[in-house]
Amino acid sequence: MYYYTIYGLHIQSDIEIEAFQEVEQFASNDEIYRIESAEVNFKGYKFIDDFVIREQTNHGFLYVIKDVVAFLITENRMKVFPLIDNRKVWQSYLIGGAMSIILVQMGCFLLHGSAVQSNESAYLFLGLSGVGKSSLAAGLDQLGFNIITDDICAISKSDKDLYISAGTKQVRLLKDAVKLLNIKNVLPLDHPTAQPKFGYNFPRKPTEYKTKVVKIVELVVDEKMEEEIEMERIDSFGKIKLLKANFYKEDLAKTLKAHALNFQFMMLSAKGIECFRIKRKHKNYELNSLIEFVQQRIIRND
Repeated sequence: MYYYTIYGLHIQSDIEIEAFQEVEQFASNDEIYRIESAEVNFKGYKFIDDFVIREQTNHGFLYVIKDVVAFLITENRMKVFPLIDNRKVWQSYLIGGAMSIILVQMGCFLLHGSAVQSNESAYLFLGLSGVGKSSLAAGLDQLGFNIITDDICAISKSDKDLYISAGTKQVRLLKDAVKLLNIKNVLPLDHPTAQPKFGYNFPRKPTEYKTKVVKIVELVVDEKMEEEIEMERIDSFGKIKLLKANFYKEDLAKTLKAHALNFQFMMLSAKGIECFRIKRKHKNYELNSLIEFVQQRIIRND
């Protein structure tokens, strides 16, 4: 049996999940979420685009990746039914899509990005896939700014503030970033629908259970720029557009009917969180220069 703490959840699992942070057994009063290996029947349900099933059933939320893995998810339990032997592939859907379903059911607002911690503050980096979110977070982690999460940013609220919970201990990097940051012991992630990436399980440093979100940064490549790099502050209306453009799996939020909840979070973000956009003229803008720019202009200003 394995015990994990992730996104504020205490998870007991009969499956070893490499990207999750393993802990000792929980306290007797901790609320436990269970993950178990079990057969999941999905006969008769229709695949979307001949690839995925996402459907609320009488037994729970059914999430199936064709010929890869099937999940049945309830409020306190997830059944996992691998359909292939390659654990790296089917677990990539567990730590991504399956976990995001649980988090939305818990009332979290999900953004696609990476986040680091400095002192008691969290800084989120959003943007299109491959724009450098994970590489930036990994580089800042090497400078002492702890990685909070990569891929899924799970946001919750307390009073008027927004908080982010620590996610997986894995960051997903492109080959160039692995080489530039001189990161060892990476594992190739053979994902059938995405560009090749490498998984790095970074040493988890002490990170608060929840960290207050203070700034959100969107990374953009704009080849029409005259300067190599520039930064702009986003106004309230622009914040709504920025957040909406960076939902984690927006189609999943629609299926789970989380529109009203997402709107509440976006309004809170627009009122209380500073948002910026960092634009680079070239996608291959020197990573170390980007890390230094963010460190000096975003984090050190606080």
